[in-house]
Amino acid sequence: MTPALYKGQGYVKHLDRINFFGRENLIFKKILKYLEPKPRDRILEIGCNRGKTVRKIKKYSQNSIGIDINLEAVKNAVTSNVIEMDGVKIDFPQNYFDKIYSSHTIEHIPDLNKFIKEIERILKPGGRVLLVYPFELFRGSNTLTDAVFVYKDLSVARKLHLHRLTPNKIKRLIMGTSLKHRKSKIHFVPFLSYFTVLEKKNTGV
Repeated sequence: MTPALYKGQGYVKHLDRINFFGRENLIFKKILKYLEPKPRDRILEIGCNRGKTVRKIKKYSQNSIGIDINLEAVKNAVTSNVIEMDGVKIDFPQNYFDKIYSSHTIEHIPDLNKFIKEIERILKPGGRVLLVYPFELFRGSNTLTDAVFVYKDLSVARKLHLHRLTPNKIKRLIMGTSLKHRKSKIHFVPFLSYFTVLEKKNTGV
């Protein structure tokens, strides 16, 4: 699902260090606003790392599950219901989840068409998807700090972010699927990020 650079214990520790300016709390407040979790909702986070957001969402819906391709992150999960799984090969039945969210993961996934098809398959008709991804002037611009201080190589930035995404690109990705674009907004959390909400059309609509 993600480049090899984003796997392993080293990157897990790195993610734990970068929660500056209350970054996780800022993003979570927006996720809560857009996702509107209900007690009976089945909710999936794709790219959950150690499951910190899954743990918070479980306060609103016990049927909260997180998946991540990084086995080290899963082994060190901070909550239950965190599973090692690839976001383009999701081992859940069709029409299973009421809501799906993914924060700063989609830009790392090589095959976005497979990712969108999996979301479409496992999401219930009428279900909601929230995608959070960076606003970038050029692909990898938001990873320059990681490239320099973690990997000691500026050129790594374009290997970390495989795509520079915008709401219009997301709209093109979902063309021909049962997903429809509901809204997209930019928020400062603490860097500029897009929050895009998609919805799966009800049968017959």
